[in-house]
Amino acid sequence: MNRRSVVAGVAVWLASGAGCVALSPSMPGGGLVIRNNDTNSHTFSFEILQMSEDDDLPPSPNRPERPDSQPLNQWEETFDVAAGDSRREREFITEPGAYFVDVTIETGVTASGWIGLYAAGPDGQQLAESHLAVTARDDGELSLSAVTLD
Repeated sequence: MNRRSVVAGVAVWLASGAGCVALSPSMPGGGLVIRNNDTNSHTFSFEILQMSEDDDLPPSPNRPERPDSQPLNQWEETFDVAAGDSRREREFITEPGAYFVDVTIETGVTASGWIGLYAAGPDGQQLAESHLAVTARDDGELSLSAVTLD
C-alpha cells in the first residue's frame, strides 16, 4: 500500500467517523448562499423564526409549512442580488436551534423551509449540519433548501 492510498483511506475514515458533525471552511453551518440565475435583479427578503434552541426539527411527514406557535426569536434580513450574480453570507444564522425560514422576492414569489443547527467544533462556537441555499431561477421560480455540509 502506498502513502497516497493510506492518506486517502485515513481521510475517508475521518469523514465517515464524523457522523453528523460537518464543518466546512467554505460555508459554515448557518451560512447563506443566494444565486440569482434570473435575467432580472432581485431583492431577497427573509423572515427567520427560531422555533427552539435545539436542532430537532418537527418530523418530516408532519412538519408544518409554517409554524403556528410563537417563535423564541424572529428577525428579517434583505439582500439585493444582481441578475446572474450570487451572494454569500457566512453568518446568517449564528445560534444553535431549529429555524423556519421564509424568503420572498419583489415579484411576490415565496419559498420556505426548515433548518436545524447545533454547536460543534473544538470550542463549541461553530454551527454544524447545514447552510441555506436560495436560488431565483430564470423561469421566475424561487427555491430554498438546507444543504447538509460534508
